[in-house]
Amino acid sequence: DQSKTDKFRTARAGENYIGPVYYTSAGPVITIAAPVLNKNNYIISILTGEIRLNGLHKIIQRSYIGNSGYVFVVDRAGFIVAHSQESKLTRSSLKSLTFISSVLAKTGENELARKNRYTSFWGEKVVSAGKYLDALQMAVIIEWPVSDADKVVNTLTLQALIISILVL
Repeated sequence: DQSKTDKFRTARAGENYIGPVYYTSAGPVITIAAPVLNKNNYIISILTGEIRLNGLHKIIQRSYIGNSGYVFVVDRAGFIVAHSQESKLTRSSLKSLTFISSVLAKTGENELARKNRYTSFWGEKVVSAGKYLDALQMAVIIEWPVSDADKVVNTLTLQALIISILVL
């Protein structure tokens, strides 16, 4: 009886439903549901479906930051759905990391900027950025090891200093 499920109850109340990510032998999947309205805006049916997230995984795998940075997507419980470096895939929730839990809680950007340097789940000191995607109920997280990020910043600073001296 589908009428007792969260997806059905949510859609019957007139809201779109996006379920938690779950894993199958084909990869990560989410369930969605939406009300179907007639021309008078009355709910006449509920449309449900399952979406494989393999396409998202392929996009994320092609992403990189500098020489050693990486991009990953977590669901609202903090579990990795896709990661640009397969060696970093884990079945553990990353929600215990302050930055990631702040992104999932939709904390303001100014507050996130104060928390964006930390030790990652994998033990690396990183500088990070993140954005919660309401439509997917997931967050995109970028982590860039500080050693690599600081090299870029130091190189740019040195180049700006050299240009300044040449201009004078």
